Amino acid sequence: MQTTWKKWCVNYLHTERKVTQSQHVEQIIEVLSLLNNENTVVQIIQKVSKSSEKEVLEIITWLLKNHIVYDSRELYKWFHKVSQYPDQFISWEQVSYNLNSEIEKEGVSLPRPDKSELSEILEKRKSVRYLEKSPIAFKKLAKILYSMTEVEGIKTHASAGGLYPLSLYFHTFYDTEILPKGTYKYHNQSHKAIPQKTLG
Repeated sequence: MQTTWKKWCVNYLHTERKVTQSQHVEQIIEVLSLLNNENTVVQIIQKVSKSSEKEVLEIITWLLKNHIVYDSRELYKWFHKVSQYPDQFISWEQVSYNLNSEIEKEGVSLPRPDKSELSEILEKRKSVRYLEKSPIAFKKLAKILYSMTEVEGIKTHASAGGLYPLSLYFHTFYDTEILPKGTYKYHNQSHKAIPQKTLG
């Protein structure tokens, strides 16, 4: 299947997933690379210097229309909708059947992994929820937040493109010289604590 956008002189070959030829392909490649990271439309418009706002919006609209890129918000909505109805994947009869302990006899035995230092650590790991009232150092907080999310500008969570929709928030109970008391959202790309408005 071939889609042509005459204005931009671009041929997109769906079978090979390649953009071929063009007069303005540099801008399209630039937009694609920015879309592949966590950038808002406003940020993309600002970063693409060789195109006007209207042209960038046209490129994004065309890419979406031809299913070359997808709006992550729509994917999240779709996943949320689909995950609410598990019967699309497995019926209640199948659930009932699978809960029967007799079915375990039909299973395929899997080889146990070789013992290693890492496997022993994993087997012995425990969840720790020890909380202290004493505050932690600002530098230590920054390191924890960075370690939990940052990997080359994207998130560390195991998901397609490292873009798992998890946001980190934290609350400070005391005013300090650097961070006033309040709730903050961690922005991993800029490595900043963004103050959040609270009710009341």
